[in-house]
Amino acid sequence: MTTQGLENSTGLPSTLAQTSGPGMNRTGGGERWSATENAELRRMRAALTVMRDHIAADITVIQAQVLLEIALGDMTPAGLEREMRIHSSTVSRSIDMLSERGRGDKPGYNLVRRGGDSKDLRVTTLRLTPKGRHRLREIIKSRRTGDS
Repeated sequence: MTTQGLENSTGLPSTLAQTSGPGMNRTGGGERWSATENAELRRMRAALTVMRDHIAADITVIQAQVLLEIALGDMTPAGLEREMRIHSSTVSRSIDMLSERGRGDKPGYNLVRRGGDSKDLRVTTLRLTPKGRHRLREIIKSRRTGDS
């Protein structure tokens, strides 16, 4: 897949991200999604939108997934690489932005903190900050009540 058409806020190709009228199920490449697949794609897009609304408008899809993986249990950068199948530099950039460190002149979101492993000081463990936990609880609450 090329990066062309990924310049929208959903992270989906623009042909998927556009609002469609009733009964329209389109995909990139002219194929059609089944109604079930189309509904699931829309749920995924809505979940990402809710995350951006409650965290930051410029959070990336990868950063959102990193946050969710850490929320499911303490994680290491190497564990994220394996679980998400992404390069170590992508993990590092995402963690920088989700922590208070940030990247370049851009401050971080302070949703994740790095810590040492008490059994092996060479290992960096990633955990949610209280702010990260609070933001995810807001998202869960919003998703449950349908306020998206």
